[in-house]
Amino acid sequence: IFAPALPAEFVSGWNARLRDNANAFGDARDLDVLYTELLAPVVADELADDARFHARLLAFAATRREEARLDAEHALDAAAQGRLLLELSAELTRLQSNSLVAAADLQTFARLRLGRLRKRGRRAYKAARELAPTRLHALRIAFKQLRYGIEFLAPLFPPKPIARYQKKLVAAQGTLGFLQDLDIARLRFADWSGDDADLRAATFFVLGWHAPRYASLRQSVLRDCKPLLWGTTPW
Repeated sequence: IFAPALPAEFVSGWNARLRDNANAFGDARDLDVLYTELLAPVVADELADDARFHARLLAFAATRREEARLDAEHALDAAAQGRLLLELSAELTRLQSNSLVAAADLQTFARLRLGRLRKRGRRAYKAARELAPTRLHALRIAFKQLRYGIEFLAPLFPPKPIARYQKKLVAAQGTLGFLQDLDIARLRFADWSGDDADLRAATFFVLGWHAPRYASLRQSVLRDCKPLLWGTTPW
């Protein structure tokens, strides 16, 4: 958001460091979502073989999730995380200001930056018209950036219109997130099952369970997202 007001070297360096830090915990998050939102809700009790295969898949996923959690706990070293935040804070306080930055109107700056994030979302929307998973994921990232920008800058604008827009944005991001999570799960399932026919059958059952919702949301997602990118804005 504040990149135009910051030195390019500072922005690129800290973007990379913070991204790498966040990536250390990505697998734990993905496996938590897969287990709690995609596997656990599936009911296979009435079908003996499917129930048995699904129980194996649940156990397999639980083991992988625990391994990822342990890796994340190892990466989540309190001292290292604290040093990272202190270093970022120290470098921010050492940055030199200038008359142009001092004279800038924060609300005008916020409108310009949110407008730019919205335009980025429009480009991602147009690229996602064929509903390719990678393009829908890019649209989700664009919405995430817009959402974070609004959350950070919300105090500068009327609260009720901002809250209504945020609610719709969160809903659209949630839909895109579900589609992305299931697409990732499909790839992960293929890797897990390999030549194991029972595990493969269990993964097919899970994907089939979620297929109606996936198909429905995939067809409606662009229609639901469009007003957020071309409608009126609260800023």
